[in-house]
Amino acid sequence: MLRFPVFALIVVLAACSGGSGPECRTGADCASGTCTRDGLCAVGGAGGGSAGGAATAGGTGGGTSTAGGNGAAGGTTATAGGMGTGGGLSPTCLPNHDGTITRMEVPLQVGLHATFKVATGVTFSSAPVNDGGTPTWDMTKALSGDRNVLAETQPLTGKWFESEFPGATYVTQLAADDDLLGVFEVKTDGLYLRGVADPQDSLLATRLTYTPPAKLVAFPLRAGDSWSTTCTVQGTYNGSPWIQYETYAADADTRGVVKTPFADFDAIRVKTRLTRTVGGFPNVTRSQAFVTECFGTIATLRSQLNETSEEFTSQAEVRRLSP
Repeated sequence: MLRFPVFALIVVLAACSGGSGPECRTGADCASGTCTRDGLCAVGGAGGGSAGGAATAGGTGGGTSTAGGNGAAGGTTATAGGMGTGGGLSPTCLPNHDGTITRMEVPLQVGLHATFKVATGVTFSSAPVNDGGTPTWDMTKALSGDRNVLAETQPLTGKWFESEFPGATYVTQLAADDDLLGVFEVKTDGLYLRGVADPQDSLLATRLTYTPPAKLVAFPLRAGDSWSTTCTVQGTYNGSPWIQYETYAADADTRGVVKTPFADFDAIRVKTRLTRTVGGFPNVTRSQAFVTECFGTIATLRSQLNETSEEFTSQAEVRRLSP
C-alpha cells in the first residue's frame, strides 16, 4: 500500500500562570480569548523580527494527503499550518472573532510545536450538534487508542532535498507512524503543499514534487469559501520513477464551536475531498480541518478510503489539540 499521510499543522501555544487558583473560567477572562481546561489563559502567536506567517488547516488546514497506489492505496487527508516568510508579528495574537481568518492572524514559524491527542480507526461523527443554534463538535471525550503526538516544524535548510524546493517555508513529519516529510510554503493567499520526501537520501529514497503546488488552505478564510487544485505528483518513490495525479476540492462550509482537550474554540470547518489517480485507478479520501484565529488548525478528522458521505463516522484518524 502506497501511503503518504499529510498532517501539516503546527501551532505555537503558551499558557500564562498566576497563583494557585484558576487564572480564568471563561475566554472572556483572557486577553487571548481562550481559557484552557486547566484554568489558564492561552496565548497564541510568536513573531517579531523578519518572520511572520499564518497557517491553518491544515493541515491541514484544510488538509490533505498524498498518494495512492494502483487504486488500492491508502493515504490521509490533513490540515495545515505554516510559517510565513515576511513581515513581523506581535508577540501575542488576539482573536477578534470576526469570522475571517487572515494569514497574519495565525502566526507561526519554524521551530514551533504543539501536542495533539490522536486516535486511529475509531468511530466519531463528523456532523456537528446544534447547541443553542451554534454548530458544535465535542472532541473532549477519550477515544480508543488515544496517544499524544508532538507536531513540530523544521527548517528546510540542510535537508538533502533542499535544492528541489527553493522558496519553501518549512517541512514537517506527515504522521506519527510515518517518517516521510511534507514540504510546505505559505503565501499571502494560502498554504501550499509542494512536495514529499524521506528524511534521509538513499537508493530507495522517496522525493515527489507537486506541479502546481496543492493549495490546502486559502487566506483570508471565511465560511462559504471554496477552492480546488489539480496536481501532477512526480519524482521517485522508494527509489523508482513515479507519477500520480491528485485533485484537492476544499469547502469552508461552517463556523462553529470545537471543544478540544485543550480548550473550546470558535473555528471554521474546512472539508477537503482528495481524489488521487495512479495507473488510471482513482480513489477518494475525505478530511475535515477546524481552523481558528491565533492557533491555526486545532482538530482534524480523516475518513477511511473511498468514503461516500460528506459527514462520516468511521474515522481513519482523529486529532485534537491537547495540553
